[in-house]
Amino acid sequence: VQNSIGLIVYNTALRLGEGLQITLYGKHYRDDMVPADLPFAVRRAAALRDHALQRVINEFPRLARWLRLDRKADDHSQYRNKVRRYLAVDQPDIVHLMNYWTWCRELKAASSSHRLVLEMQCEWLSQRDRDQVARQLTVVDAVVAVSDHIARTFLSAFPDYPGVVATVGNGVDVSYFRPSEQRASASTRTRRVILFVGRVSPEKGLHTLIEAFSEVAARFADVELRIAGPQ
Repeated sequence: VQNSIGLIVYNTALRLGEGLQITLYGKHYRDDMVPADLPFAVRRAAALRDHALQRVINEFPRLARWLRLDRKADDHSQYRNKVRRYLAVDQPDIVHLMNYWTWCRELKAASSSHRLVLEMQCEWLSQRDRDQVARQLTVVDAVVAVSDHIARTFLSAFPDYPGVVATVGNGVDVSYFRPSEQRASASTRTRRVILFVGRVSPEKGLHTLIEAFSEVAARFADVELRIAGPQ
């Protein structure tokens, strides 16, 4: 698990793997070890060429623009092509794709009989070139949004989209993330706490949370906001 998206995918596969045959497709990272007792299969895809391209774009932006490499920043073509070949062999009934909206048509072509679900954890579908997004959406059977806001912005941009649009929020395993019995019994906290856990950056909407919290704090004196995460 390399990041928050990986964490979401991993835990979703754990739950679904209890009753369904699940295969998780992901990048191959050096020194990664896959536990033998997982309730789902794992397919690994090497993406060294994609990684090298990202390094060039990040470390030499002017050269990347001159060579027009920046236009390929979000392609991850080596990774995509490997996943596409896996799908052609595995022939799954449903493909659940996270965020990589530009992959939809190619992954659908790998197995035209499967259903394609696109899950979005961000607003890209309403922010990127409309014609390009619309072309990809022609093969998408359902769009899953991480929040009602993402769903609304998508439907506002594509009101004629004929597929299913559903909101499925990210969750927390409350059996794992909870105070110990000793801390819980000793706690004398009387204030209510709102906890934000995530990367502290503008695209996460933290500024919107702070603005909203100022209104909450004006109405309730016993509430506080705590922020935890890397920059």
